[in-house]
Amino acid sequence: MLSVLFSEAKIGPLGLVNRMIRTASHEGLADSRGRPTQEQFTFYKGFIEGGIGMVITGYAGISQAGKSALYHMTMIDSDDLIPSHRKLVEQVHEIGGKIVLQIAHCGRQTWSEQTGRPLLAPSAIPCGFYRERPEEMTHDDIAMVIDEFGDAARRAMEAGYDGIQIHAAHGYLLSTFLSPHANKRDDQWGDSKENRFRIVSRTLKKVKETVGDDYPVLIKLNTFERAARGIKAKDCIGFAKMVAETGNCDAI
Repeated sequence: MLSVLFSEAKIGPLGLVNRMIRTASHEGLADSRGRPTQEQFTFYKGFIEGGIGMVITGYAGISQAGKSALYHMTMIDSDDLIPSHRKLVEQVHEIGGKIVLQIAHCGRQTWSEQTGRPLLAPSAIPCGFYRERPEEMTHDDIAMVIDEFGDAARRAMEAGYDGIQIHAAHGYLLSTFLSPHANKRDDQWGDSKENRFRIVSRTLKKVKETVGDDYPVLIKLNTFERAARGIKAKDCIGFAKMVAETGNCDAI
C-alpha cells in the first residue's frame, strides 16, 4: 500500500512525484482584497517540504457575489489579482512544489453584507447555518456564473497554477444544484438528476474550452449530505460517472 502512495502519478498531463495531495481548506491568509500573501506561501511551503506531491489551495472566489463570509478568502475574480497569484505560484515552483487552485462560488453559504450583492442559489431556500434567503437564479444568472468559472480558470492558468479544481461540494453553489434538498426547480436546471447536473457539465465544458485540453481540471464532489433528500453515496457515484462522461475533467 505504501509503495502505491509514494509512487509517481499523473493527473492529465501533470506529473506528480507521489500520490499524496493536500486537499483544500479555508486558510484565511489572503489580504483584505483576496490577494495571496507571503503567509499563505509559508503555509503551503510546510506541506511541500514535508513531501506532499501536490497542494490544492483553499477555495478562491470567482466573483464578489460568490465571496465567503469567512475571514480573508482568496479571490480570483479580477485580472488585477493575477500578479499576486503568479508570485505565489513561482515561489511554490522554486522549491519544487506543484499547486492547483480551487475555484468556487459560495452561493447561499455567505451573507449579502459580505458580498454586497443578493445571494444566489438554484432555489430561494436559505441554508441552515447562514439563514439568509437567497434569490432563485435566472437563466442569465446561471450563464454568468458559468462564464465566471471559465474566467477564473483562465486567470489561474495565466498565473502559472498547475491546474484548477472546481468546488462542487460542501453546500456551495454548484453542489446545491446537484442536491434535491436545495434544488427545487422544475426547469432545465432542476428536477431530474440530468438537469441538476447540467450546470456542472456546462461549467466543465466552459473551463476546458477556456484553458484547453492540456490543462488539468479537477472537481470536488459531495459523497454524503446529512439532510432530507440530500446527496447520498449512490448519487455521488452517479454524478462521478456523469463527470467522466463529459470528457472535460481529469480527476475527481
